[in-house]
Amino acid sequence: MRLPRQSALLVVALVVSACGAGEAAPSGGSPPQPSDPAPAAQEVVGVGIVMQAFADAPAEFCVGPVAESMPPQCRGPVLAGEFSWDDVEARQQGEVRWTDQTYFGVGTYSPGGGEQGTFTLTQPLTTDEPQGYPPLRIDQG
Repeated sequence: MRLPRQSALLVVALVVSACGAGEAAPSGGSPPQPSDPAPAAQEVVGVGIVMQAFADAPAEFCVGPVAESMPPQCRGPVLAGEFSWDDVEARQQGEVRWTDQTYFGVGTYSPGGGEQGTFTLTQPLTTDEPQGYPPLRIDQG
């Protein structure tokens, strides 16, 4: 009776070892990790005005057309990152705040986070065109 039981244990051991033959676990016992981290978002440069439609609204970076009404009207990605109205020359009418001056922004674009996505500044807005960055492109779908 000992022989059949040993044979059965040998078959079970072979099956179990074959199931894990594809990947060896590191000595720490944790599952293997991907060798390449996720790529960082590419920095791009956008050019436009900054607009805030009302006091509680986020500032938007209007990189497209601007209606020349008073106050002007435009849409753009939500402006995130290190932005302060104190860093730009702005005008205000009622609750609407905007810049007449066009600014360049270096940052990363994400299509999520608003109708036009989110533009996160990695450098302060400037009136001087930065060099070496591809232009911001927003798919209007």
